[in-house]
Amino acid sequence: MITTAIRTALVLVVFFFPGYPFAQKLQGIRDAASGDSSSGSTSGSSDHSGHSHGHYHGHYHGSIGMWHPYHYCELSGSPLCTEVADQHPYNPIYRVNCQGELDGVPCPFFVYHVAEKSFYTDYPYASQEDGSMIIENETAYVFRDDDASWTEVKSLVAKEQITPRGGTGAMVRIGPEYAYDLGKVHRPGIYIQFDHARTRFGFEGSFTTLVEQLEKGKTDTLPIGDANLTLRLLQRQSTQIRCGVGLRFMFDDESFTGFNGTCGIDLFPTAPLVVQLVGDLGTLGEAMLAHARVSVGASFRGWEPYLGFDALRIGTVNLYGPAAGLRYWF
Repeated sequence: MITTAIRTALVLVVFFFPGYPFAQKLQGIRDAASGDSSSGSTSGSSDHSGHSHGHYHGHYHGSIGMWHPYHYCELSGSPLCTEVADQHPYNPIYRVNCQGELDGVPCPFFVYHVAEKSFYTDYPYASQEDGSMIIENETAYVFRDDDASWTEVKSLVAKEQITPRGGTGAMVRIGPEYAYDLGKVHRPGIYIQFDHARTRFGFEGSFTTLVEQLEKGKTDTLPIGDANLTLRLLQRQSTQIRCGVGLRFMFDDESFTGFNGTCGIDLFPTAPLVVQLVGDLGTLGEAMLAHARVSVGASFRGWEPYLGFDALRIGTVNLYGPAAGLRYWF
């Protein structure tokens, strides 16, 4: 038992002690990126909401078929369609001046259309929302052309029952981050993400300086980073999933680039918690690269301090340990 404990302690000392020549992890990363494995370096510590197009509410619930009155009015400029004077500022209300009936709806009638829209809140849980996004389904409301129905149209608009609640068209979060490898490598950096609500396209990137403690008080530094274009694949008020592709880069006496694939999940289980999971897989020079991070933060008026765990593998060099940071949403 004692012998086993001593051996284990010696292995840990040899493995983690910064002055041990084979524990120079940044040199190991350089060697892996350049394809040079002769140095003998080793590894160390290592809501999209349901689309309801064609679903109509109001006095008539029957299908209007392929002849969508809103799209017809909006796109063709038909003389049958007249915009109501006191229309809603976001979504026009049209009076369809047809004769007889149209797919079972007596003419003329009003149609008010809420196109599917997604917005970002100013920050997670702002205005008592359930997450970071506001999702509006595509819905058309059809009403008879009489005083009672028109009063109901205006009443629904006034009560915001069929009105997008507003929000911002894009989201940015940025902030410093830090991770500490159990093998004495510090990883300070900065993270930035941009995401456009309507198109779902975005940008995500980070820049990190690896700082390793060497023997005799010396340090070694190595700047690395990534830049990616992303697409939001799933959107809910409380869940967003995005994936993308981009570049990895390393700046040193000899610089290297590589391919990067990334996926991220943002979860908003309950105010004020923000959970983020990120995974990357790619290359850096001749080396394979894998990265994973999980963090749990708390949102307060746009600020999100968080704690987490970060693991990075480049070639055969592992860097893993606790992480912390501060993000600002706007």
